[in-house]
Parts: sequence; C-alpha cells; structure tokens
Amino acid sequence: MRSLVLCCCVSLLLPFTLHAQHVHVVPDDFGTIQSAIDAAAAGDTVLVQPGVYRERIVFRGRPLLLLSRAGAALTVIDGGSGGTVVTFREGEDADAVLDGFTITGGSHAEDAGGIHIQRSSPTLRNNIIRGNVGGRRGHGISLVASAAAVIADNQISENRSFAPGNGAGGGGGIGVEGSGAVQIRGNRIERNQVSRFSSGGGINLVNAGATRIIGNRIEGNRARLSGAGIAIYGSSAARIENNLIVGNALSEPGQGGGVQWLLSTGAAAPELIGNTLVDNLAASGSGIHADGFDRRARIINNLVVAPAGTTAIECGDFGDLTAPILRHNNAVAAGGAYAGLCVLAATGERDGNRSQPPLFAPGSWRLAAGSPGIDAGDALAASEALDLDRRKRVVDGDGDGQAVIDIGALESSELGNPAQN
Repeated sequence: MRSLVLCCCVSLLLPFTLHAQHVHVVPDDFGTIQSAIDAAAAGDTVLVQPGVYRERIVFRGRPLLLLSRAGAALTVIDGGSGGTVVTFREGEDADAVLDGFTITGGSHAEDAGGIHIQRSSPTLRNNIIRGNVGGRRGHGISLVASAAAVIADNQISENRSFAPGNGAGGGGGIGVEGSGAVQIRGNRIERNQVSRFSSGGGINLVNAGATRIIGNRIEGNRARLSGAGIAIYGSSAARIENNLIVGNALSEPGQGGGVQWLLSTGAAAPELIGNTLVDNLAASGSGIHADGFDRRARIINNLVVAPAGTTAIECGDFGDLTAPILRHNNAVAAGGAYAGLCVLAATGERDGNRSQPPLFAPGSWRLAAGSPGIDAGDALAASEALDLDRRKRVVDGDGDGQAVIDIGALESSELGNPAQN
C-alpha cells in the first residue's frame, strides 16, 4: 500500500511530525475521506491533500487524526445540503481529531449541519465551520451528552437555522445540550443567527454542565428575543472568561444582547469573569441579562458598555429575588448601568463596581493609560494566566508597584508583556 511507503517520509513534508502508526493519503491512497477513515486503525493519520471533497463523513469511533495538508482555506468538505457534514457518535475521545478543514454545505433539521457530536468527546481545531444550516440543537456545531469535547482555534461563522420557526433551542454557532465539561477556547464565533423561537446566536447552553468558554471572540451574532451572543438555560456551571463579546443583537425587544441566562430552581449557576462586552443590543440588559435561580451566579471583573438608551447589566426576578454576586465590574450605559435586582447588588464600594468611561486605546479594546479599569479587578476570581491576546493576565498597569488584574478581557499593558505561544 502506498500509505506504508509515505508513512516514513510524509512527516518531512509537514511543518511538524506526525506521530502515527500509518498515514493514509487522500486522494492518493483512497478516493474519499470516508474510505480512508474506514480503512484506518487506532492511532493512524488520514492526511488530506488540498481540494473540495463533496461528501459527509462519520468517524465510526476511531481514535485517529484527520488532518489537512494545506490548511482549512484550501481543504473543503462540502456536504451538499444532504445532512450533517461530520459526525461523532460512537464514543470517540480526545484522540479523535479533526484539524484544518472548511466544513460547509451541511443541512439537518434537528442537529447541526456542520458537525454533530453525541456521547463523544473529540478534538476540533483549526477548522472553518461556515455556511451550514441546522436544527434546534445547533447550527454550526451541536454537542449532546458530550463529556469533554474540545473546540479550539476554529472560525465558526455564518451558520443559520434550518427553517424559520423550527422550534425552541438555538446555538447559531455552537449548541451544547446535556454535556459535562466541554471546552470552547480561542475561537472566532461570528455572524451566526438563530430562528425566531431560538436563542444563543453565538452559543447556546442547555443543562450544559461545567462547560468552559474561554478566550473567544463572539461578534455580530443575531437572535430574535434572547441571548444574541451567549444564552444559558436550566442548570449549568459554565465558566465564561476572557471573551470579547461585541456587536451581537436581538432583532426584537428582548433580553441579553451579549449574555443571557434563565436558571432552574436549585440549579448550578454560571460564572462570568473578566469579559469585555461592548455595543451588544437588547431592550433589557444589552450586555448581560441574568434571571431565574441565579443567586449562586457570579459576575466579576467584566467591562460592559451598552448603546445609548439601553441598560448594561440587568437582573430579573423570575423565580428568585436574590441577585447574582456582582463585584469589580465597570458597566456603562446612558439608559442605566445596572438595572432590576442588579441595582442593589452592585451598590457599595467594597464590591468594586463602578460606572465610568472605560477609555479604550485607539483602535483597540485594550484599556488606555488612565482608564479606571486598570488594576481595578479581583485577581482571586480569575483562573486564566493569560488574557484574550495571550499576554500575561496580571501586570502592574498603573505603575504603583503592585500587580493587580484589570477589568475586562485584556490587560492594559503591552510593553514588556509579549504574547505567549
């Protein structure tokens, strides 16, 4: 077999070494990606040459690396509107890896058109998931009962609903349902949209366990009534940290242009830590709208700037009259920085909440010198060592000799604070 000959030399052609038992090359050894997967054993690599591959693939439980030779822009898997493009549903773990493809042309009435993951925990990295249509579980990527899938460094954009009014649910970019500890890190989630009865234009979480949403850029997503950027329902101990959530909007008066949640009684609650939310649009809580049984939720170190005439952070009283914990946030809005139950929760200097112009550096969401958000956060709340741009998270931004975390997703100082690999 030609793959046996290429196995020894193909790693020399790549900018890194493939640690695989065998390398199967498409289309050299196999005419389709699926036929190469079917022939592969555990630990093998399926290496795909540049081109457009008009097929839909299933990993069939195999722990293998499916890798493009030339990257996502030049290697396309097009589902031809015939179903979900890539499916993981047979218990795949982190060793099942999809790396470096454009996933497009998927269509499904229930699951995502791009990638569907069920009872599996694969790794998705360096992909473009674009132009797919999906159902109530998600449009670009859907995850159901996934213990620990990793979604990292992908571009997830311009995915939409299968049909207007196709039922509740959501997740224009990513939908997570009944899962454990999904990791969503370092992605660009942009210009996705959901139907009129759905929520979570960018990301939708439903009873999603300890999902971690870290260091993503979530921008320009659309929903009708709730959670244009991120929506959370039921029980979820999600941690949402170091994200830039910008320009997401509801098309009708509703709740939570940036982040919205409605939690069940006695449920686990999310943590919203060190994010920058700017110019998101909703009638109530343009930046953040928190509701339901959310007394356990924490909103800390966030920078929230809302459009004129809207509120920045608003807490509802549905099912619970106790607001989330609010500390060290800077919320700015002409219509009201804090609203609903959040007004009292944000009161008091000891909690470090404020409403002051953020003073961004020119052409950046990073804080400029003299910003009230510099060295004004609570370092004990943060869990990440690096900021959104992968610079050191805690530096002495105001030059007083004490390193304190800034409010928002980006540390103010770039000098002497290079990006980390």
